[in-house]
Amino acid sequence: MGWLHMGAVGTAAATVFSQGVSMLLAVIYLKRRKSLFPFSVKSLKIQPVILKEVIQVGIPVSFQECMVRLSFLYLTSITNGFGVAAASAVGIASKYDVFAMLPATSVGSALSALTAQNLGAGKKKRADQFLRYGTLVSFGCSLIFFFWAQFSPETMLGIFTDDRSVIEEGIAFLKSCNLDYLAVALLFPVNGYLNGREKTIFTMANNCTGALLIRIPVLYFMHYKGIVWLSLYGLASPMATAFMTGMNFAYLAWQKKKENRTVRKTVPLCFRSQYIPGENRKMR
Repeated sequence: MGWLHMGAVGTAAATVFSQGVSMLLAVIYLKRRKSLFPFSVKSLKIQPVILKEVIQVGIPVSFQECMVRLSFLYLTSITNGFGVAAASAVGIASKYDVFAMLPATSVGSALSALTAQNLGAGKKKRADQFLRYGTLVSFGCSLIFFFWAQFSPETMLGIFTDDRSVIEEGIAFLKSCNLDYLAVALLFPVNGYLNGREKTIFTMANNCTGALLIRIPVLYFMHYKGIVWLSLYGLASPMATAFMTGMNFAYLAWQKKKENRTVRKTVPLCFRSQYIPGENRKMR
């Protein structure tokens, strides 16, 4: 669209067109691969039981995403008032946010499905293994962007612009906000795992708390005090994500302790070592 000089209208049209092509290719694939399931207009029927499950899981997830995006929009609205260079720097950094967080987002989505499948098959230990391995993969991929932003942020910004003022503003912002890459790499996999366990109310409450009670208030406080250093604004997101990550791990620990108590109440003493790690050592 840049070659056609269509500007923002061309960008919007290209986005809609690409999404339409993607949907069309998906429909063609499903029609040809009949072994998956019969895909036709007649098969598109509403099943109340499935619809209820989709709403129970989908509404909390979509709501928390809206709140998180709203908090980032607030950051953009504040930095837009700092001048063209600052606004451009934050805009470029936000593009890298998408790429840097893509592995964590993808792992989280995969874990949601894998966890649900394994729990449905009665394989909780396998679901826990997926969480560990998924978190390692997510964190490893995010480290690449983290080190890039820490040690060579000018090359990241230079891909989009050669304006020295934008690059200088962007370096300060990237070196602080890139801490979010690591925090998100721990947050999203656990979110996906919990969503697969139908703990969507907790993940919604946790993410909304981080976005509405930490990220936005911190941004408002700095803006109210007249702070114009982008490096400080870049810390607002990692602070919120670190809080949400800590709450996730605390919730996981509480759930595990709760499950162990349930096992102790329902499983005879002589069989507990098969269900509770370390229980055989306690019995000795």
